[in-house]
Amino acid sequence: MIKACLRHQLGSIIIDIFHLDLDKLKAYWLTIAGLAIATVLLIVTLYFELDTFENLVVFLKQRDSSELDEFIIPSIIALVFFTINQYLIIRRRAANNEKVRMYKTMVHASNHVLRTCLNQMLLVKMSAEETPNFDSRVIALFDEIVASANSQLDALGKLEDINEKAIWEAIYANTTEIDLETYLSFNKSE
Repeated sequence: MIKACLRHQLGSIIIDIFHLDLDKLKAYWLTIAGLAIATVLLIVTLYFELDTFENLVVFLKQRDSSELDEFIIPSIIALVFFTINQYLIIRRRAANNEKVRMYKTMVHASNHVLRTCLNQMLLVKMSAEETPNFDSRVIALFDEIVASANSQLDALGKLEDINEKAIWEAIYANTTEIDLETYLSFNKSE
């Protein structure tokens, strides 16, 4: 699995390098830095004919009494699992950040549509105000409804904690109660 992941990542890096997509290359900066350091180490080792691995083995044999060599394998295993864990955490955060970005885009677009509709409804209000004998209480009710909708839209647009409960709380906290009995009495008095 690790080989497949590395192969996929190296393949992606090579494709991105050839396409010179710098934004995508930024995502691989750590891998590129690791490859660069490994390449420099390889060139230095070959040029100066250093036996790095053999020197490590000799060093560990000299320190055999301190049992330092027994910590290498467990340390490597712990490091591998730590790296995999960090990778998974980063992916989860990236997915969550994408969801938040999409939610905010959707809210912004919905706000735009609804506010455009509310602004166009003002034309209806202006027409009603110019109509003789039009009940001014209906216009006041219209103003309450528009204010309530604007308040709810503002609350949704400012929402930072994006979860279902917080969304509904923001809506309910900014809902203006409309007196339906008064509204129904408008219709009866006509």
